[in-house]
Amino acid sequence: MSLDEISELFARLPRNPPSRPQSVQIPPRSGKVLGRSRKLGKEILAMPTRVWRRFEAARGSLKLRVEELAADRYDEAVAMLLKHFTADEPPCKHIEVHKHPAALAALERLWRGALAQGVSVACVVDDDAEAPELVGVNVLAVAGREDKDEVFQSDDPVWAALYGAVDLVSRSVDICQHFAVERYLTAFGLVVAPQYRGMAVGKEILLAR
Repeated sequence: MSLDEISELFARLPRNPPSRPQSVQIPPRSGKVLGRSRKLGKEILAMPTRVWRRFEAARGSLKLRVEELAADRYDEAVAMLLKHFTADEPPCKHIEVHKHPAALAALERLWRGALAQGVSVACVVDDDAEAPELVGVNVLAVAGREDKDEVFQSDDPVWAALYGAVDLVSRSVDICQHFAVERYLTAFGLVVAPQYRGMAVGKEILLAR
């Protein structure tokens, strides 16, 4: 898809999209015990979360940390992305993706697929709470030479315009060849909760990466 084709799709988008989809319900955490092994008859405990970086917020003395995003917080992270990333990230805001259920569902599938790799990170309040408050999320994934080079196609004009631009930029440079690597870390969105913005949280998340 060319840049001209993407621009044309943006221009043809309807200005009165369908109603906003239902909000995402965040399930409660199950605690440190993940379940019970039928074979062993023992409780399965969650692995300790790896902390990548600790820092104090740029304003005040709020202590925060960047850590790996635990699997039992994926739903909470996706809910934050659906609520704040889609409303505030410039291309998403311009296209009003949060008003287009099909494109929103495709974006959620993209995030969940990346989260399943287990390399995404989260910023949380640095306290001893079992589930510390979620401050920000960065959806990460590992890409490499072995990945299938599939041409992006979509029948949904909103998703075609939104992700088509990402796909076009991604294809403009061969990262593996340019940096002489087999694999690299890529990203599909960084979001910080509104009440924590202006504190350089996003910068700290990027430094932890």
